[in-house]
Amino acid sequence: MSSLSVFRFAAVATLALTAVCAHADIYKSVDADGRVTFSNIPMKGATRVYTDPIPMGNSKVHGKSGSGNKVTAPSPADFPRVDAATQKSRDTNRRQILTDELATEQQALTDARKALADAQASTDAQTNPQKYQERVSRLRDNTTLHEKNVAALQQEMARDR
Repeated sequence: MSSLSVFRFAAVATLALTAVCAHADIYKSVDADGRVTFSNIPMKGATRVYTDPIPMGNSKVHGKSGSGNKVTAPSPADFPRVDAATQKSRDTNRRQILTDELATEQQALTDARKALADAQASTDAQTNPQKYQERVSRLRDNTTLHEKNVAALQQEMARDR
């Protein structure tokens, strides 16, 4: 066998083994000193905390391409839980806070645009061009900042719908 054939065989064998080994369950074990270890190798006394299902035929898992898998272990008994009414109330409060912030930011944007327009319309450019340029630049930056804030708040609110 030539060295190229050996290399090709080794590459194909490695790829085949990698595809088989790509399936990974995660196990959690606690030693006598209380140290927690996570591993993809099952050990005596370890519990499975994550199961990685093997995709059949394509890279999609559960209908979502590139999505992460959920832990199959239940939440600990002392894990804080929120009932549906409390969560709905929190979501409503969050929406109201975002709405209020958006209204405040839109007003600040309106004010910033007006201040910029007033500065550009002033006659300061002829009397002190350096000071005029600095002021207009500062007002432009302030306007841009408020525009970005409004866009970010609108994007955040769109995620909730």
